[in-house]
Amino acid sequence: MLRLAVLVLIGGCGPSRPLPPSQALQARFARAHVAAGSAALRESPPRATTARAELRRALDLHRRGAALSDREVWIATEGIGVSYLAEHDFATARTWLEAALRFTPDPAQTHYNLACARCGAGDREGCIAELESALAAAVRFEVRDPSPRTHRSPAFWVLRARSDPDLAALRGDSRFEALASRHLSVEMRGMPAPATPTDIAPDR
Repeated sequence: MLRLAVLVLIGGCGPSRPLPPSQALQARFARAHVAAGSAALRESPPRATTARAELRRALDLHRRGAALSDREVWIATEGIGVSYLAEHDFATARTWLEAALRFTPDPAQTHYNLACARCGAGDREGCIAELESALAAAVRFEVRDPSPRTHRSPAFWVLRARSDPDLAALRGDSRFEALASRHLSVEMRGMPAPATPTDIAPDR
């Protein structure tokens, strides 16, 4: 599982029109809840219940007009999914993580967390498919912008998957090992990895 430590590093979304004073205040409150929820998830062990409550408050304020950015909605939505992952509620985690794909600037990360949710639920086929999508998304990101500040390469995700306890069920799976070897060997040659066959184009 990848916790929210990564989520809060993504850059801002550029200039926007000023909000009315009351709406701007609500947006500040919403962002404070996002920050508090993210911090609770970064603790060891993560305080999942506290994080979820804070992030839900942020989304509730957003629905009432607080006008969070897509990035902030993603942080909150994926954070709620990660909080359920921490509690091994894999079905609910999957629901929230799939919702996060609508807002994510980093589909590789979201697909990776979905792989953890599917693996935890015993869906090995779905887990492999999500990992393939995560790696394909990482490749597309790399081709589009080879040196973004927050980019994580396909090899990063492969190495994380090989040591992540949430993906322990994949150890020794020939499809996983072939996928891992392909991306690691390509990266070692300094070449972009090929897109994987189950690329579901999550960028939207």
